[in-house]
Amino acid sequence: MNIREFLYVVTIYEEGSLTKAAEKLFLTQPSLSKYIITLEDNYGMRIFDRSTSPWGLTDFGEEFIRVSREALCLNRHLEQKIQDIQNFKFGKLSVGIPVTRATHLLPQLLPVFQERYPDIKLQIVEKSSSALEELLLRGALDLIVFYQDDVNPLLNYQLLGKEKLYLVTAPGYIYGTQPGQRFHEIVYNYSLEEKPFILLHEMQRTRKIAERIFLDYKIKPQVQVVTRQLELATKLCIKGLGVTFTTETLRNSFQDNIQYQKADYYPLDKQYEIPIVAATRKDSYISKIGQCFIDLVKQMYTI
Repeated sequence: MNIREFLYVVTIYEEGSLTKAAEKLFLTQPSLSKYIITLEDNYGMRIFDRSTSPWGLTDFGEEFIRVSREALCLNRHLEQKIQDIQNFKFGKLSVGIPVTRATHLLPQLLPVFQERYPDIKLQIVEKSSSALEELLLRGALDLIVFYQDDVNPLLNYQLLGKEKLYLVTAPGYIYGTQPGQRFHEIVYNYSLEEKPFILLHEMQRTRKIAERIFLDYKIKPQVQVVTRQLELATKLCIKGLGVTFTTETLRNSFQDNIQYQKADYYPLDKQYEIPIVAATRKDSYISKIGQCFIDLVKQMYTI
């Protein structure tokens, strides 16, 4: 066995397509197909069940995937230790960041990181928080930066900072309020149930916080629109289409945008602040460059 065998099989399984896997591995589809057939012939057992689309796994294939992921993870740890011994002379770091957070964090962070560590290849993976957590647990990422809404016993967390949440509306949308009033004052003096809410998809973490707020304040929201993009939800509300909960990061990013800089923001209590964390697998090796990246993000949140 070798690392290439593990990588090829895992890539085909995760991509769900021989064509997509070949593209990702920079191989032709016929050559990858031939390689897998030869590999299966050598073992005398099939890894993939070709009767389904996408390909499924045989019993042997499920075990092969499990061992392959462990082997690839161990290989990553070895590369990181070699990288540490070389003291940043070369190496790579794979980091997962949710799309919205990446949009606002990376323009500040990447120039500093590349200036300090020019020989480190940084791979950024942008997906939803739940998808990134799954990739981290599979050993496909070194670390992820996201907000923590619950604790996974298989992960270690480092707190980077906390982010405020706001109810946001168009100017004067809630008649009689004053910009900057606390959210609890708005709830007790004005009926939010009469206003349409624009919320994120129910599986997204910010939506889960919204549901907790509704429960705490006994609000039965009138959900007008559901989207997967927090920035879109915020912009729609600033344009007067409803109300939503948004983050301090987005609020700050709109300050230089003429279209969206005028809005009413009502801060929520500290209990709803979002803990921003860096997460790594408990059984993984955190490289020096990985910890440097975490420390740099932490500095960004304390400036």
